[in-house]
Amino acid sequence: LEPLPDIDFNIRAGNTLVGFAMLEEVEKAVKGSFDATFLKKEIDAIKEQAEMVKMAYEHFKDSQVVIDSPAMSGAKNDLEERLRRLNDTLNVYLSQLYGIDVERKPGDFEKWNTSHQPFHWFAEFYQIIHDKGGFDVIIGNPPYVEYKKGNIAYAIKDYITEPCVNLYAYTMERSLNLISQQIGRCGLIVRLGSIATPKTKSLRLLLNQTNKLIYISTYSASDQPSSLFEGVRDRLCIYIIKVNNGKKELYGTNFLKWFSEARGYLFESINYSKLDNNNFIDFIPKIGNGLAKQIYNKMFNFNKLINFVVKNGKYIIYYHESPVHWHKAWSFIPYYFQEGLGETRSCSLRELRFSDKNINNVMLCIANSSLFYWFFNITSDCRHLTFETFSRLPVGLDKISNGIIEKLNDLATQLMVDYQK
Repeated sequence: LEPLPDIDFNIRAGNTLVGFAMLEEVEKAVKGSFDATFLKKEIDAIKEQAEMVKMAYEHFKDSQVVIDSPAMSGAKNDLEERLRRLNDTLNVYLSQLYGIDVERKPGDFEKWNTSHQPFHWFAEFYQIIHDKGGFDVIIGNPPYVEYKKGNIAYAIKDYITEPCVNLYAYTMERSLNLISQQIGRCGLIVRLGSIATPKTKSLRLLLNQTNKLIYISTYSASDQPSSLFEGVRDRLCIYIIKVNNGKKELYGTNFLKWFSEARGYLFESINYSKLDNNNFIDFIPKIGNGLAKQIYNKMFNFNKLINFVVKNGKYIIYYHESPVHWHKAWSFIPYYFQEGLGETRSCSLRELRFSDKNINNVMLCIANSSLFYWFFNITSDCRHLTFETFSRLPVGLDKISNGIIEKLNDLATQLMVDYQK
């Protein structure tokens, strides 16, 4: 029987986020240790090592073509040894960026190496990163893990998306740096918060600067009424990103919900709509058809709600910041019972204050409307009703007649009576 090829070097393990991805990063790290002459020599030496690793890899592959080749074992050992020496060199330079003195405190270096498990894409995939300019395709489902002390054993360095405080954002940034700038494509499934929450703004800034073709489809959580992954309650979105000759284009979908029976038809029924304004920094709207786009564009011709909010206003609208399935707004503090404390106020209750009763009641009706629920789904992470989401709600108060304001006052009063019941 023809033997199966050795795939030890096809699958490689390490920390995606810690390590040198490009030669330029190595140069930046080495720069602080040498003057210009020695810097060039050191970089040339590293490049030469990487070239030798590439040649050893090619020799290793060639040796497998001949069945029972005695050269195969030697080729593999040679490749492993060259790769180990190159990685050891790069680990020393990387550890210096973390303040590790290898010569004076070798124990600290070993502890750092164990906890960070650096993976140098530049070394492991030299022929792809250096010769071809990056990977043709990257596909992934990055971890949705909060980056904080006690949660993660290692530290990241020099990530634009560090304020996102989540590993999936850093993986997205790393992926965009690793794909070929000529033909590269990237497909990643991450949390829906990546397109809407204030914390992930730096990720949207990064996407805004990529000048690529970006498709984003968005999906509901497990019981609303079904989910992409069984038992996973996260609202998710799938990014498909491809090189687009330096031209930035952005396409989105509406917020997709489906029953489990319809799962087989979910992806083929997706409809993308081009978003006219590509510079979405505060949020990326979930718009999947022309009608939604018309409503969205019409709404944003009006003033924002924030223009009417008064810090110490007499009239108050209360709302819950984590409504999940639906949301309500009240002119009174709603009933909330907590075991051991009895009737109390929910810690998730927030306030909007206004100086005028008429404005307060109009806003109260709008906040309880189906139009606002649609706006909430379009512009938020579909879970948290933040002040930022509320404050950018377009409200055409100056366009509303006195007669309609009176009707809305009556409706607000009736609705609050019903809510209290």
